[in-house]
Amino acid sequence: FFWFILFSLKRVEQIENFDFEKSMMNTLITKYLCDNNIKGAEHLKDNIADMIQDGPHSKANAVLLYSLKGGVGKGALIDLLKKILGENNVLVFENPDAFFDIFNEDTAGSILIVIEEPKDGGSTRVKSGRIKAEIAKTKARINEKFKNIKKVRFYARFWFLTNELNSVFI
Repeated sequence: FFWFILFSLKRVEQIENFDFEKSMMNTLITKYLCDNNIKGAEHLKDNIADMIQDGPHSKANAVLLYSLKGGVGKGALIDLLKKILGENNVLVFENPDAFFDIFNEDTAGSILIVIEEPKDGGSTRVKSGRIKAEIAKTKARINEKFKNIKKVRFYARFWFLTNELNSVFI
């Protein structure tokens, strides 16, 4: 018991002295994901903090993580958010067309919906009106296969991860 208390106090001291500005996570966000755009990095960090601190109780807008070249860490950030928020709270669509499927029960309860690699001229560009409506809505009609449609509170945030600038029109 005594050793547990000493360990816990030492851990609390480490956490209290933690400097996020010098962390690898801050470097990933600021340098690689936001290309040293300080305002963009602050917005992204605020968005992440909001999901962690107030997950299903607030609704934010969409985030577009765009990089001309791949391999900058967009996927790594999503993997980390899955661990922090829980696998069941982060819904990833590797195929953007799958997001527009009529059976959408998997979106219920999601804190974060990620649409990966939307293409210029693809479904997210063509169906931009639907994307805007999804981002703004506060209630969702959940259509489970072979079940009655039900309405639930909708609080998911949308993130689009892409290497193509004109892939999402919001």
